[in-house]
Amino acid sequence: MSDSINDVLNNSFDDALSFILNNNIPSEKFDKNIKSIYRYHIINNICRYLIANNLKIVFYNTDQLIFKYFKKTDIIKLIEQIFKKLNMYLPIIISDKSPTDPGIKIELRNLLESNSNKIINFNKLRKFINTNNISSLNDDLVNSLKFRQFFS
Repeated sequence: MSDSINDVLNNSFDDALSFILNNNIPSEKFDKNIKSIYRYHIINNICRYLIANNLKIVFYNTDQLIFKYFKKTDIIKLIEQIFKKLNMYLPIIISDKSPTDPGIKIELRNLLESNSNKIINFNKLRKFINTNNISSLNDDLVNSLKFRQFFS
């Protein structure tokens, strides 16, 4: 693995902020347009990271994240919402719990097994993406064969 999940998140934050600043998008507030841009970059980068590294369980640490321009609490709330949805729609676990606790590892592995047994509903994921104004993510990522094979 070349990067950690925290590096991927930090790169996502940088990508989103660069996009906002380069396109002169009003950014006085962390509003729905700004959140959509962050959602796009976070979901895209996280899914590509999981596929590239063949990972189904990853741990992130908010203490290792770098927050620029927007409030830390706003971005943490957004990533928690995104990860909750991804954990719900895909057979993955993205957690902020400590990976060094053996009880947590067992609990998450059991949760992943129960998630893997359910049929992944790509339509629900597409609906979530469309509802959050990031429909281009469907074309860029969700409809790809590699994505479907990995998460099925």
